[in-house]
Amino acid sequence: DGGYFDANDEKIAVWHAPKDTGDYHVTVRVEDRGEEWSASRTIQLKVVSRFDTLYATDDAFTIEDSLDWNSNSDISSWGDLDLFKSSYDISEVYLKFDLSSQNRVKSAKLRLTVEEGHREPILPCFIYRIKKNWSETTLNYINKPEFDPLPVQYFSVPTVLDRSDYSGLSFYVDITDLFNSWVDDSSNNYGLKISPNAIIYPKYLHSKEMAESEGKPNWSPAIIIEK
Repeated sequence: DGGYFDANDEKIAVWHAPKDTGDYHVTVRVEDRGEEWSASRTIQLKVVSRFDTLYATDDAFTIEDSLDWNSNSDISSWGDLDLFKSSYDISEVYLKFDLSSQNRVKSAKLRLTVEEGHREPILPCFIYRIKKNWSETTLNYINKPEFDPLPVQYFSVPTVLDRSDYSGLSFYVDITDLFNSWVDDSSNNYGLKISPNAIIYPKYLHSKEMAESEGKPNWSPAIIIEK
């Protein structure tokens, strides 16, 4: 009474659970047409949760020292999202997601992938709620949107040791409360800002454009939700 089957071969079939959680029943029927008999059995399956991936619709970063520069205008050659802070400069990352078809969830985790770099220390960061609309194609330091000065989450970008495949390292940040607040009032969903909170070597995050060009969607900024 829900989901669908894929038949791998004559003996194995895979059941794909429906989108909604709950109790479902699967009936298996066996027939022997030569002997003209059949048998069936129904079992109950409980789908307790589902995980889905929501990819960023907009991603960009601003640099204080480059007031009117738009990172998306050079994303084909730049390819990453920069996070750094110095005594005279700061670079912050902006992300936005389309939640128009979403409901409240059990958990929502922001997935980011940091590129391989030097053996630098971890970089502490704050996440802020953005209060005004913006676009990745026009965002720069001068027109950056207003944000709520109270951070919604604190986390650290990890250190990536040398890797031969240059794949970087994905890590996760819990933003469940922020996600559900966006669902409760979609008019306030303008995305989030990631701001470094220490003067340390830069960290470089994979952008959605880099993920697409490399054919590696798991590199793209995303929210992993559990329903």
